[in-house]
Amino acid sequence: MRTLTTLTISLFLLAGIGCSGDAEPCATCPKCDGGGGGQQDQGKGNKDQGKEPPDQKVDPPDMKIVVAKVSITEIMSKPTKNNQGFGEWFEVFNAEKHPVDIANWVIQDTEGQKYKVVKAGGQTVIDPNGYFVFGASKDGVDNGGVQVNHVYSGGFVMLDEDNIEILNEKGHRVDMVKWNAKDAAWKTKVVKGASMSMKTPLKDNSKAANWCLEKVAWAKNKDKGTPGEKAKCK
Repeated sequence: MRTLTTLTISLFLLAGIGCSGDAEPCATCPKCDGGGGGQQDQGKGNKDQGKEPPDQKVDPPDMKIVVAKVSITEIMSKPTKNNQGFGEWFEVFNAEKHPVDIANWVIQDTEGQKYKVVKAGGQTVIDPNGYFVFGASKDGVDNGGVQVNHVYSGGFVMLDEDNIEILNEKGHRVDMVKWNAKDAAWKTKVVKGASMSMKTPLKDNSKAANWCLEKVAWAKNKDKGTPGEKAKCK
């Protein structure tokens, strides 16, 4: 009789104790399986799951920068058949299927020489799948007989170790070529009286192996090269 009474009292006390240890009804305990309050809290937690905190900022995905497919394909850095150093020039190729307007593009190098393409310098539109020549002078006598599409200014002088970088009107790099005549890979490409050309205009022009030295003069008694034309060297 004493044992049964003690057991009855113990069960009664346990029934009134919540999961926190206090005398809290189970219906209000969030951990109880059958409690109404626990089901409401659990549902609220699932509803809010996956939401960003109200003050957290989500950065937009990176946007891919698209630039025109215009690349440098020929460089005459050491001319001999010219007057007063006006024989330097370089050529670019437009691989797009549409004309590309290069107005307000920038030509520069790491030495601080910079030129902004303006209409006063000549043509500013490159034909689709076409070649385009930038030069120090448009005068055929001064530049050694080269047909130049656009004359750059700004005191550009190409050295044995140099580079040409082209930026579009938004400041994004379109192309860049670096060379060094002291480097074994470039030594045979940087030669007096001849230009170096890309064997194929669509290959990687940062690799010296994709360039070759022109061996045929573009006109009688002129330097060797193919300004404004497909390369002849292999």
